[in-house]
Amino acid sequence: MREPGSGQWGWMRFLMEALSIVAGAEFGVMLLLPLVAAGVTGWQEALLDTSLLTLVAAPLLVWRARRWAAQSTGPDLPMARPGTGASVRWAAGLFVLGGCLSFWVAMGLARNQRQEAALRFDQATEHIRDAVDERFVRAVDGFSGLKSTMATMSRELSAQEFRVWFSSRYGSEGLPGIRGLGFIRHVARADLPDFVAHEREQGEPAFTVRTAGQAPDLYVITRIEPRASNLPAWGYDIGSETVRRQGVREAVRSGELTLSRRVTLVQDGLKRPGFLLFMPVYRPGAPVATPDEREAALVGLIYVPIVVEELLSGIGQELSGMGNFGLFDSPTLSPESLLAGRWPGALSDGAPGHLARRYMLYVGRQPLILDVEATQSFEVGAVNSTPVWMGLLGLTLSGALALTVWLLRSGQHRAENLAERMTQDLQQAKQAAEIALRDSQALLYTLNQFSMVCLTSPDGTIVDVNEALCQTSGYAREDLLGHNPRILGSGTHEPFFWIEVWQTLLHGHPWSGQLCNRNRDGALYWTQCVIAPMLNGRGEVDKYISIAYDITETRRIQDELSANAERYNLAIDGGSDGLW
Repeated sequence: MREPGSGQWGWMRFLMEALSIVAGAEFGVMLLLPLVAAGVTGWQEALLDTSLLTLVAAPLLVWRARRWAAQSTGPDLPMARPGTGASVRWAAGLFVLGGCLSFWVAMGLARNQRQEAALRFDQATEHIRDAVDERFVRAVDGFSGLKSTMATMSRELSAQEFRVWFSSRYGSEGLPGIRGLGFIRHVARADLPDFVAHEREQGEPAFTVRTAGQAPDLYVITRIEPRASNLPAWGYDIGSETVRRQGVREAVRSGELTLSRRVTLVQDGLKRPGFLLFMPVYRPGAPVATPDEREAALVGLIYVPIVVEELLSGIGQELSGMGNFGLFDSPTLSPESLLAGRWPGALSDGAPGHLARRYMLYVGRQPLILDVEATQSFEVGAVNSTPVWMGLLGLTLSGALALTVWLLRSGQHRAENLAERMTQDLQQAKQAAEIALRDSQALLYTLNQFSMVCLTSPDGTIVDVNEALCQTSGYAREDLLGHNPRILGSGTHEPFFWIEVWQTLLHGHPWSGQLCNRNRDGALYWTQCVIAPMLNGRGEVDKYISIAYDITETRRIQDELSANAERYNLAIDGGSDGLW
């Protein structure tokens, strides 16, 4: 009777399970790929998809094929070896661990790249913020010079004087990014005819006032340079328009530099968003402690007309390809509050990026919002394919390691099964080998404890010594290694003695005898020594080993006994002579 996993139905089941494994692995790879390889397209995406699918599905397919093969074996064939499941679990665990580490490394690299991109983005945005600040500061620059000149002359400059002063300070090109610099005269409506006549008498025959409404006072632009590009504003009563008049009133009553709300300059034919920047000028010596006193002492206002787009011209080149910026006059960012730049909802790739910086700028007591947004293309491009390939390399190495471990553990299980069928003789041989190993270790330990051991190369260079030799000779291990044993020589033995020693060793025989050495302090000590050659597999001398133990005390006693015996013999001989 066939096993349940064999035959046609077993094949069909195996194929269905294999297809399910491949489909599930592909689904997981499709979910994982956008996370670890955002921005990878084309052949790189296809190669990465194939590699990940192979790494994920191959171990599962191999495992399932082995299980199916084990279930399909006949009754006369051996079943799956015990321990195979543990091998698979070990291999799968290592692969999962390696995959997690690879993913962690790849994500770390991607995170570092994003941080570097964010740093570059921050540097660019701060440069833009400083540039915008600098443009507004430059717009204010002209106020102090003109106000000082008027204070020195104690009067308003005539049209000719104003033109000469402006040309000498700024030249014919004027203030870069700023439409111009002018002066606004505060005039009572009742004095308007006399005021116009006075201006015409001062060399401005074409001067006329354009106003609307019936306000009791007017704020008329009497001076504006450069005149050619600002001619529509000359003679314009800015007090006839609500927003402009409100800005003037705030400046007059506060006595401070004041930026108006958004306006459209009459001299800007493109009708772009703009501002008027005011600085009030009061009569010299007049009290200006309160808003009412300031209003009463007002002479006029120095002002700068600003078209925001012209002011910010050239700013933002640092963000080329990285993002867009916009300047707003309201915290609610919208197309209606946009002054210059781009609204974040209309970025080049259709959606705001994750990198964004917002700065609050105060110009003339008016808050302005500078908003900088990174494009999605910049954020995606900030992470290159390096983390992907590093992660793929890590997965490949993890797969190779898992396969190696699986093969090793499978081999281990095969060896264990083979070892179980070994004969009792092999067990006894193993026990004998263990006993011999223990005896060898015990012998080696005993030699190291009670003997001085020295290993030399064939040319006589010391390559190893034990602690007993170091203690007896007084030399440190580092002092002996690399030297010839002659460093321990005492000069006691004759040259023929050493010739005999070397002839014995060169013939491949061990030499045994007593040696007299000298320690580091210069004292002599005697050893009972055995020197033997150690041969390699080719029968050549590989090393020489010297095993010795200290017999200095024994030698001293022997010398004393010999000396005493000699004295005793001399005494007997002398006594016999006397007796005779």
